[in-house]
Amino acid sequence: MLPVLLILSGLGRLTSAGHREYPETSLLQITVPRKIETNTDGEVSETHVMYAIKIDRKTYTLHLEIQSFLDPHFLVYAYNKSGVLYPDSSFTEGHCFYQGYTAEIPKSVVTLSTCSGLRGLLQLENVSYGIEPLESAVAYEHMLYQINNDKVDFSPLQENYSITQLVDQSYRILVKSEKDSDALLNRFLKIQIIMDKALFDYMGSEVPGTVEKVVHIFGLINAMFSQLKVTVKLTSLELWSDQNKISTNGDADEVLQRFVSWKEKSLFQRSRDMAYLLIYRDHPNYVGATYHGMACNPKFAAGIALPCKFEKCCDTEHCTLIEPAECGTGPCCDKNTCLLSVKGTICRQSQDLCDFPEFCNGTSEFCVPDVISADLQLCNNNTAYCFQGICQDTDRQCAELFGKFAKGSTSLCTQEVNLQEDDFGNCGRKYCNFKDILCGKIVCHWTRLEVIPFKKFDVQYTYMEGHVCISAYLRIPTAHVTDDITYTANGTMCGPNTFCDRGRCTPKDSYSKRVNCDSVTNCSGHGVCNNLLHCHCDVGYTPPYCKPSPLSPGGSIDNGFWSKGSGDEYLFIKQHVASRKHGLLFGFYIFLPFLILVAILAFKWNKIQLWNREGIENKGYISEDSSSNSNLS
Repeated sequence: MLPVLLILSGLGRLTSAGHREYPETSLLQITVPRKIETNTDGEVSETHVMYAIKIDRKTYTLHLEIQSFLDPHFLVYAYNKSGVLYPDSSFTEGHCFYQGYTAEIPKSVVTLSTCSGLRGLLQLENVSYGIEPLESAVAYEHMLYQINNDKVDFSPLQENYSITQLVDQSYRILVKSEKDSDALLNRFLKIQIIMDKALFDYMGSEVPGTVEKVVHIFGLINAMFSQLKVTVKLTSLELWSDQNKISTNGDADEVLQRFVSWKEKSLFQRSRDMAYLLIYRDHPNYVGATYHGMACNPKFAAGIALPCKFEKCCDTEHCTLIEPAECGTGPCCDKNTCLLSVKGTICRQSQDLCDFPEFCNGTSEFCVPDVISADLQLCNNNTAYCFQGICQDTDRQCAELFGKFAKGSTSLCTQEVNLQEDDFGNCGRKYCNFKDILCGKIVCHWTRLEVIPFKKFDVQYTYMEGHVCISAYLRIPTAHVTDDITYTANGTMCGPNTFCDRGRCTPKDSYSKRVNCDSVTNCSGHGVCNNLLHCHCDVGYTPPYCKPSPLSPGGSIDNGFWSKGSGDEYLFIKQHVASRKHGLLFGFYIFLPFLILVAILAFKWNKIQLWNREGIENKGYISEDSSSNSNLS
């Protein structure tokens, strides 16, 4: 747990509860966002939402996906009037934080809270806007303002000051024009926040409002870290609601030292995550402070002791590698030699038709990030779609729900069951529209004569066209339909160019996460698009565009087997080695029959010679006999 001190000065639009000043804004205008309804099912949790918002007389469509930056065991700690610390876990429910983009500008970034109106940040190309609801507004009016980042209120950092660090107070979110060739691993950074009394009062002195504002700030932080594939999780929030537990007066390094001492005594037993102390000052000289290079010092960081699996490679006492080790952890590190695995060594097996194997890239001890097929790519001989890395064919869904004796039923049987509008046949616990029939209850063909009881659900057997169809009803219903395993999974094919989405048969073109990659055009019809918008080619075709190459193992430039930009060279080397090998085999297979033929001819020749000699000898013997007989006569 590395302690960090942050000194905050008037968080303004993001945190201010009372007064509002906008010294860094321009283009102040009033707008009324309009929510775009994508379905009529009120019980379905809104994981994806859309808004239309007008900015400078132009309408933008916001595509948003819900995000949770709270740890599953997130707790808020506060102090009562008696100074007693008490935890509260009620704030983990009702997440209303979203991230996304505008349809008109694909590389835009939007991060919003919808808890009470829209509040957050919109970055459209090179212009950033803040938005927040107007208080006491009747017509859902919101204030929209442009954010300028050219003002910095802090003095430069002293050159020889090694503890306190100045950071730029900018709201600009990095949006890269191109993806990195080497994908990054998905990582999590767990942080706990401690807030001093002054900042708590500045935010309104109310626990729910303070929690909302802090989580909203974490939404902005995660938007900035998203390009690094890092998710910053808030594990706990401690509010010094009664009084400060340490003095926050003095220089930043002095406050940091007091915070470290308090952390060792009071915080260490509750958490080992990275700790941040947020304090408020009207006119701070510095932004924050931390101890650099202290991650392995138990006084400044902490962790859980685990047995080392790479004893030959690691000096656990000093947290260093033992020379000449190249690595000390990871699936691409040989624990016997402490060397990196050879490029092309498999490090993650495929789990599904829509999940691809990954290989060591020869430069890292870690396996490359898990790559799956993009959503709604065809699979299972073009009879199903990939969705979230799984081929959503009905045979698989039936086998997972009812066991190996169940498989996908006919459309007629599914229609008959789901039109009944009862517990065993419906669409999202409601009546099925005819076009949504295949997206209601999962209906399967039961191939066994016996009836088998199930523990978690009741079943209904329906006889139709010489087949027994089966559907189920959970004995303990889930709170949301999306969590009910007896319904058809999202991504299931329900017709030509349509798929099931939360109980509705929806056109592929309306999918909010559709990728700009066509497997027929981009992959020459010999591969599928993965979730990184690159082609995963069939065997015999070379990435990135799936060009024919008989010796190619297929795959993509993201699976570690290939290097972007050097695929042809790698294939050429393989072809050269393979050609040489095949040439030797070809020569051997030609020479071997020739050798056998020569041996046979030699053997036959010897026999012929032997027969000739025996014939001559026999002929001579007969001649002598004839002479003798003549003389006797």
